[in-house]
Amino acid sequence: MDPNPNTSRIFDLLVKGQEADKEAAKEALDDPNQLINRPCLRCMILEALAEKFRPPDDGNQEEDPIVRWTRGWLLNVLARISDDDSGATKVIRDHIDPTYEHSWKVRYWTLAGLVKA
Repeated sequence: MDPNPNTSRIFDLLVKGQEADKEAAKEALDDPNQLINRPCLRCMILEALAEKFRPPDDGNQEEDPIVRWTRGWLLNVLARISDDDSGATKVIRDHIDPTYEHSWKVRYWTLAGLVKA
């Protein structure tokens, strides 16, 4: 599944952007004039969460705060665009479980995305 330019831009802003960029990317999801391939964006987010933005296996392990912060943004958006995707739903469930996701901030932003969905 190939992302269109808007979908790639949204993903890049979520992963590499500053807070204002990430907020703009999130707002673009609600704009019906934006052509965003939601299934493709879901896949991109799921891949990033499985690789670079995974929580540490051990809750005592030190984690880069930028990785944790970005994971929170990705999960917030994933929750908003999960639709009926069972894979996305499982990842979201995992990240609200404190035995898997040790950061309460990430759990909070994941839940906030579900509320907005």
